[in-house]
Amino acid sequence: MEQAKQGGNETAPETAGYYRGAGCFSLKAAELDELLGVGRCFDMTGRDLSIGGRQARLWVVNGYAQDDLLERVIAGWQALSDLNGVTDAADFCRRYVSACDAAAEPDRDAAVSYTHLRAHETVLAGKTLAIIDGFGGGVVLDAKQFPTRSVEEPDTSRVLRGSHDGFVENLMQNAALLRRRVRDTHLRLERLQLPERSGTDVALCYMEGEADEGLLRALREKLMHIQLRSVAMSQETCLLYTSPSPR
Repeated sequence: MEQAKQGGNETAPETAGYYRGAGCFSLKAAELDELLGVGRCFDMTGRDLSIGGRQARLWVVNGYAQDDLLERVIAGWQALSDLNGVTDAADFCRRYVSACDAAAEPDRDAAVSYTHLRAHETVLAGKTLAIIDGFGGGVVLDAKQFPTRSVEEPDTSRVLRGSHDGFVENLMQNAALLRRRVRDTHLRLERLQLPERSGTDVALCYMEGEADEGLLRALREKLMHIQLRSVAMSQETCLLYTSPSPR
């Protein structure tokens, strides 16, 4: 893999049982290759592996890959002599994915994906997907590293008092900036994903117990049904599509 750029760190029809079958590894791999454009997109990497004597395949967007972390994980997997006693992908994730790479639920650092749509969305979001012959589901690792700007004060939004940090394009980095300034247990950061083509990640930030619950429900509803193919100007877009309708 090419050396990843330095930056901030950030897996057919969709059916719940699509990846639960133990067989048809070659079919699953071929379908994901086709869906992700392996061989047609120069930045999409698909790599065959042998893990515990079983066939496996891994997908990652080359520009997102954190090479040192991925190489360490892959080396550990390929050193396994067998997978006896490992019952499924979730069990594999618990045993052989370290704490710095992983958790066990969707939208966290590592997870098990059981749906066709979910699997390819995680790869396009920068995560790494691996499937293993004999296991339903796929292991999703958060081994991405985005090129990003620094958090220095924006030229167009200078202030005289208070913090001189500025938000950047990385959602997790922005969340960390909020946590650093608002050290309150009532601060809630909800992660949502917009529908349509863009699949943009959105954070809904509020103080629990102080924010109006009715307004929060209305905002969630509007965000989950917003009809946009892209969010190019986020501030103007949110004001346009989430402001209360005039009466």
